[in-house]
Order: sequence, then structure tokens, then C-alpha cells
Amino acid sequence: MAKGTYDAAHGETFPITLKPGQKLIGDTAHRGTGATPTLIQGEAAYSFGFLSGTAILGAEGARVAGFSIATVTGTVGYAEIIVDGVTMEIDHNTFL
Repeated sequence: MAKGTYDAAHGETFPITLKPGQKLIGDTAHRGTGATPTLIQGEAAYSFGFLSGTAILGAEGARVAGFSIATVTGTVGYAEIIVDGVTMEIDHNTFL
């Protein structure tokens, strides 16, 4: 993926729901925090035993690497990737 911001203002719908085997690869060398950040910024209510500020829903065999990941409002206090019941790779990211 190109460096830049991925948010609702740029057409993203949250949570971003991955497909099995899908790979989202950004700026792994800088964990998404390079001179031009590679930022996924968004949230959606998702019930996983509790209400959370979910940015991404994982999928079997998927990978998310090289992003800064943040909520919009900060009211939840964290941004997350839900990986309930799937095996996937999450590496070289910065959670804001």
C-alpha cells in the first residue's frame, strides 16, 4: 500500500474487514511512522465480549504489517485488530 492516511475521509469503511490470505503491507522499515506516515485511522464498535474501538477485523492467513494504527476519537483509549479464532501475522506496526 502507498504511504499516507487510510481513514473515512479518504473512503475507508471501518472496521476494515480482511479476507482470508489478504496482505496489507505498508512501511515495515519504520513501522508506519516514517517521514510520510502510513496510517490506518478509524474505529467502529465491535462486540467481542466488550465494546471496542476496532480498526481491523482479521482473517485466516492474513497479514497486517508496517502501519501506524489509531482511533479517531480516542474515547475508547486504544485501537485494535480483532483476531478472534484466526491465525494471522501482525508485525512491524505502531499502535497509537
